Amino acid sequence: MADLVSFQAAHKLLLMAYSEKEMRALGRIVANPERKPAAEVFEEYQTHFRKAFAQPPKYGASRNALMHAFGYFSKELTAREKRHFLHVLEEFRHHRTPLSSPLSLLRSWGIRLQTRYLEAQALFEPFPEALVDLQDSGKSPA
Repeated sequence: MADLVSFQAAHKLLLMAYSEKEMRALGRIVANPERKPAAEVFEEYQTHFRKAFAQPPKYGASRNALMHAFGYFSKELTAREKRHFLHVLEEFRHHRTPLSSPLSLLRSWGIRLQTRYLEAQALFEPFPEALVDLQDSGKSPA
C-alpha cells in the first residue's frame, strides 16, 4: 500500500491534467478509510486510473494542473518570472505555444529551487524517455 501511496503522489498533477474528478476518486481509494484488503484497493484503483486517462486532457484541466504546480514555489520567484510564466500560460491557453513551454519553465524552477515533490511529478515526464521519438511525431526538424 505504501508503494501505491507514493505512486499516487507522483502522478497527482498528471491525473489532475486529465481528470480532476478521477484524481480525487483515486485519492480517496488510496486513503482507504474502510480498510479494504489491498487486492480490492488495487483493483478499484486500476479501474479509476484507466478512467482518468480514457480521454485526452483538456486545456482547462492542463492549465489548472500547471497553476497548481506554479503555486508550490511562486513565492520564491521574481515578479518578472511570474509575469513570464503567466504570459506563457496565456499563450498556451490560446493555442499559440505547446504544453512543453510552461512545463519546461516549471520543471526548471522545480530543479533550481529543489522542490522535490515537483521534481518527482510524472507530469514532467509522463512517458519513459525510451518511448519518446520525435522522428515519429511529425514534429522533428527533418
